[in-house]
This record gives sequence, structure tokens and C-alpha cells, in this order.
Amino acid sequence: MDHPSLYSLYLPAEKVSLENSAYDLASFSGVLVGKDYVVNNRKIFDWINPVERTEMETNASRIAREAGRLSGIEKVKNSPNDYSLYSLADRNQKEAQAYSVGFTEGNASGIAYVFSNRLSYGLSADIERDARILDSRQRGESEGIKAGRAQSVATAQADLSRHGLALVEYLETTEPTPYTYNWFYQPGAGWLWTDKSVFPYFYLSSSEGTQTGWLYYDSNRTDFPFYDYEKKTWKEIEP
Repeated sequence: MDHPSLYSLYLPAEKVSLENSAYDLASFSGVLVGKDYVVNNRKIFDWINPVERTEMETNASRIAREAGRLSGIEKVKNSPNDYSLYSLADRNQKEAQAYSVGFTEGNASGIAYVFSNRLSYGLSADIERDARILDSRQRGESEGIKAGRAQSVATAQADLSRHGLALVEYLETTEPTPYTYNWFYQPGAGWLWTDKSVFPYFYLSSSEGTQTGWLYYDSNRTDFPFYDYEKKTWKEIEP
């Protein structure tokens, strides 16, 4: 049959070509329809678009940062020493300890400074005090001896014979001399003191400090050669 298209007739090859074209068109249209369906109904397929994904990622990042921040805070609070940190109580304790150590060191330094510069503070050490007491005692004794001698001499000069004394010129020729000077220790009595200007008089200070006073030594006496002015009696001093 000539001209079959005029009668809406197609040859087999044309039919196949038309079918293929229709399939391709339908397939393309179906893809478009399928895309639109998935895009418009993405939640059915658990799909999200880029905007939603970005929003979800941003929210997830924010939530994760906050959770990490809180976790970090708790970790540092629970183990501050791991991060070279201290609690307020630890800080106060260490400040108190440091103050105590500093105060002790400063106190010791202040004491040492004052002791080293004690004279500028009008102070003196025990050894200086004792030395001054001893010096005052010795000066007092020396001045007391001089005053006593002066008084004794004045009294004795009024009546030489009554006191068994003689003129100085005679005494100088017969005056005995002590075998030691200044302070010396005698086990049977205690501490004794004399010198050339005082001898034959001795000042006695017993070991216990219970007896003090002046003694007179008479070299002419073989027994009880010491006269105790305090007890007003002659006595012996054991060596």
C-alpha cells in the first residue's frame, strides 16, 4: 500500500521508532515527576535539603560545644590540680601557710637585727649585763673598801694602841704581803679577795652566797688566824 501514513498506518520500523520516542519521552517525564515527588516528599525518604542539612549541622555543633564546655568545666572542677589550679579553700590554706612561714622568718630576722643592733635600741645582752654588774660590783667593793679603810684609819688613828696598830713608818718595815691578789677560791671558805693595798684584810663571799664580809688575817697567830668582823670571832679557814 502506497502512502500508508495517509491512512494512519505505519510501517513496522516506524512503529518501533515511535514507541521508542514515546518511551524516552515518558521516561524523561517520569524522572522529572519522580524527582519532584522525592524533593517535595523528602521526609518520607529521610532526606534533607542543603539548607536543612546546614541548619542541622549548625545546631549539632552548637549542642556539642555546649556539652563539651559543661564537661570541661566539671572535669577541671573535679581535678583542679591536674591543671595547676587550686580551689579557693586550697588557696586560702596556702596563703595562710605562706604568711605563717613569712611571719616566722620575719620575726627571727627582726630579733636577730635588734640583737645585732641592741645598743641603738638601748638594750644589752646577758653577757654585757653580767659584765656591767660585775664591774659595778667590783667598783662598789673597791669604793666600799676605800670608804671603810678611810673610816677605819680615821678611827684607829685616834687611838693606835687601843686597836693594836702602829705608825705607817713601822708598818712599812714589817708589813706582810699576800700570797695571791684579787679574787681566789679557798675550798674551806669560798671566794676571797685582797690586794697589796688591802692585805692583811680579805673580803669573803661564800660559795653558797650566804655569807659575805671582811676578815682580818694575823700572821702571828698559829691557831685561828682569821678574824671575822661579821661574827666577831677568830676562826680557821681550811685549805
